[in-house]
Amino acid sequence: MILYFMLWFSNYAVFLMFTFLIKNHRYGHGADKQKGFTVLVYIFHVLYASAFVGAFIPGYGAACSADISYPYVFHHLIGIDFLLAIVGVVFYVKKLYMRHDYLPIENEGADDPKILSFKKQTKFYTILHMIFASIQVGLISMLGIFVIQNSNHLICIDDGLKWNYNSVFANSFVTFQIIMVILHCAICVNVYYRIPKSFGILEEEKEKQANE
Repeated sequence: MILYFMLWFSNYAVFLMFTFLIKNHRYGHGADKQKGFTVLVYIFHVLYASAFVGAFIPGYGAACSADISYPYVFHHLIGIDFLLAIVGVVFYVKKLYMRHDYLPIENEGADDPKILSFKKQTKFYTILHMIFASIQVGLISMLGIFVIQNSNHLICIDDGLKWNYNSVFANSFVTFQIIMVILHCAICVNVYYRIPKSFGILEEEKEKQANE
């Protein structure tokens, strides 16, 4: 069950990065489109909330059982993350993160560091998230359905709160999901901190706040 909530929080953090990118007031769209984006954000909040609440539903939630080695709610969460990744690709291709006719900051030109940083943030987020979400669906979820569920690789113990690893494959399967948690967190760190820092954006904002 602990692994599930680790996955949930890392996936939800990536969703929050999506909201951070689409709500960019300097480069974002006007009030009409922002209103539509807000509806989309609420929908995903509800979806992630359903994955959180679903973890506590007997027979479906994060606790395993003798009949359900890999709980269904894992597939629920992975499906939501994959859907978000698809939406992210659509936003990137349709240039919905940034206005197609965006105005350069203070008419300095399209090579302004803030614009270049934002472009790199959206590109990094879209590509990496799609790759990781696809791995979760194509590898973790499929292995969970067709291999883990129909075998004795994972044995449910402690009233469904823990797994007993019955093979090297089972150990690798769980370890790989922990790696996915780390990779999702890496997306957040890079999008929110490392990329803006590489363009000097954070230092500029600190100086501006200090002068105020």
